[in-house]
Order: sequence, then structure tokens, then C-alpha cells
Amino acid sequence: MPLFLPPLLVQKDGVDQRRVLIENFKGSGLVVTPDPGTEPLATIHAVFGDAWHVASSDGVSSTSSNTYQQKLRLTTSSLESGNYLILWHALITTDSANKNYQARVQLDDATTLTEINYRNAIADHYYNLSGFYLATGISGVHNIDIDWSSLVGSGTSISLARLALWRAA
Repeated sequence: MPLFLPPLLVQKDGVDQRRVLIENFKGSGLVVTPDPGTEPLATIHAVFGDAWHVASSDGVSSTSSNTYQQKLRLTTSSLESGNYLILWHALITTDSANKNYQARVQLDDATTLTEINYRNAIADHYYNLSGFYLATGISGVHNIDIDWSSLVGSGTSISLARLALWRAA
């Protein structure tokens, strides 16, 4: 896969280097040298996109319970202190028209990032639960959940659940 970079201005001892070689791509690090085998001018490290975590659950899960059920949990490794972007997506529906359900996304079972209470006007019409949240100054291990429930005892289903987290700064 080709690597596309924005234009780089690389200087050595205050002199612009018109021709540089970018080599040794190792995940988030690029080594910039004037010629193969010479002393590196710089190593470039990406910050945005580090600490990538993702979880998914494609299958259909159903409930008629009016208490929250967990569809998907993402547990991170120990994160360095920083700002992290959390993204989520799921499709939710009921098996009958004019039935209510609820869904939420939580961080560490304590902070609700989003919560909806929705009434399906049409049976089997899917609601797209999606969004993002910037968690600032967090560190350590965290859990992110997508939960859902029926509010009136009818069948409520959720599928194509996705959670992602990565370092933003």
C-alpha cells in the first residue's frame, strides 16, 4: 500500500534538504534520511491514530427486557494520558410498529456518552445509533459499552455494533 504524506520541509543545519528518503516505516515512526545508509535527519512519530482499539458484534441480538442489556464492550489496554476519540455505531429495531426502545453508550459504566429513547413507527425499521465523543485527559484501562433494551416488552433487536477508540492528541 503506498504511503501518502503531506509535503515535508526537512532541514539539516538550517539548510533545506530538497531530496530526502523516507524509510523504515514502523507503524507510527518514519525515519527521514538524505540518502540510504546516512545519518537520520529526523524521526516522525504520529500522535493521531495511536492506541487504536476496535470491537464489533455483527450478529442480531434480541430482547424484550426493559432493563439494559449489553450488546458490545470494548476494553482498552492501559492508555497513556491524553485525549482519545471514541466512535460508535449500531442498528436497532423493534418487531412491532409504535414500540419504544432505548440505547446508550457508556464509558466505564459510569459516564453516559449518549442515550436515546426512540419509538419505531414502522416494524423492522432500523435506527442508526452512531456518534463520537472526545474523552480528554484520560489514562489507564477503560471499558466502553453499547447497551439497549425494550421499553414495552416487545422484541427489540440490535446488530452491526461497532466501537472504536484512538488517541487524538
